[in-house]
Amino acid sequence: KYITDLARSLSIFSFGFIATYLTTELAKNVVGRLRPHFYTACQPRLSDGSSCESAYQQLVGGGVYVEHYYCANRNLSARQLRELHVSFPSAHSSLSFYAMLLLCFYLHAVWRGRGTTRVLRHILQFLLLLLACYIALSRVRDYWHHWSDVLCGSVLGFAMALITARYITKEFKTPQSCLRVQLPRQDTCTTLNEIVPTPPPYTVGLGVDDSVPSLHRESNGGSTRSFSNDQYCTKV
Repeated sequence: KYITDLARSLSIFSFGFIATYLTTELAKNVVGRLRPHFYTACQPRLSDGSSCESAYQQLVGGGVYVEHYYCANRNLSARQLRELHVSFPSAHSSLSFYAMLLLCFYLHAVWRGRGTTRVLRHILQFLLLLLACYIALSRVRDYWHHWSDVLCGSVLGFAMALITARYITKEFKTPQSCLRVQLPRQDTCTTLNEIVPTPPPYTVGLGVDDSVPSLHRESNGGSTRSFSNDQYCTKV
């Protein structure tokens, strides 16, 4: 059973992880935003060999958007050149927030307890989110992403974790047994073969020989049996 539950949990986590990764890669290739260290790594040059910092460009074409250029840094491989054009969104941010947030949801669902145990659960959840924030912010510190790339990647990871926890897996949902209202049980002296109706107060003690005519039980033969006050109180 434990191996089956572990395999199911890993498959659900892998599904959301792959979906987050594919969504991030699709956005990277469609947007094609340059990384912050693009100019330092590529050292772009125009077709005539001039750069954006040259005096000629500042006088003639300053502030003009350039589409045709080449990288003067010949030490870059084709893969490194491609990596310079996929800044938005941050894959490290989206994947780290997805993994840590989904783990926080899992701990919240399976870790039951009160007092100190509950506090430890919240502390662990906070540390997981803090780790995700550190990974995301380190990409800005290392000049690999803009702050907006990290923000959008974090939001993407948060959304994918929420969708996976809410709609993909059933372990994080509230069991139906917890939603049932437990009504208090009420004791009764009646059975399927005996019906004792509650008489009005004025009928008690009005029968013959201190009996109550309104309290009766139908027998198999259709005869009627009366109960006395003591018998009625005993039944109640």
